This record gives sequence, C-alpha cells and structure tokens, in this order.
Amino acid sequence: MVENPATSAGAAFLFATIAHAGESGFAEYWQALVDNDVQVDEDWDTAYYGSFTQGGGGGDRPLVVSYASSPRPRSSTPRTRSRPSRPPAS
Repeated sequence: MVENPATSAGAAFLFATIAHAGESGFAEYWQALVDNDVQVDEDWDTAYYGSFTQGGGGGDRPLVVSYASSPRPRSSTPRTRSRPSRPPAS
C-alpha cells in the first residue's frame, strides 16, 4: 500500500519513481502498481493505522511505503548506551 502522492508523504515515492522510470514512464509504473492490487490510501494515518496489518487498525495490507525517516518502534525496554573502552595509557 502507498499513500496518495497528491495529498501526503506519498510524494517522495512518486518522485523516486519519476527519477527511476522517467517522466514518460512513471505513470505506467503507477498504473502497474494499481493493476497489481497495490492500494493507494488518501493519507499516512489511513494507510498506517487503518490498512497496515501492524498498525493496530486490523488492516489487511502487510506492507506500507512510508517515510524514510520514521522513528524506530518504541520498546518497553530502555536502551543503554555503552561507550567503547579506551586503551590503557602508556
């Protein structure tokens, strides 16, 4: 599933397909996605929280094209950051 590039973050995916397929081929690429049952949702919230199987809304889509910079999932276990040990002073 992807988000509508006219109304959401799907624009980044659209621009990437234009860069890959060219201005004369990107529309065919998107049509092939739709012909292959790729769902285009209106916005990110609908895609992630409604259609995505792991978004909590009971969706039926196992994959969503999303922001490249989305934050990582939060864990209930706090992360500790270890520092590399320094070599002994000579």
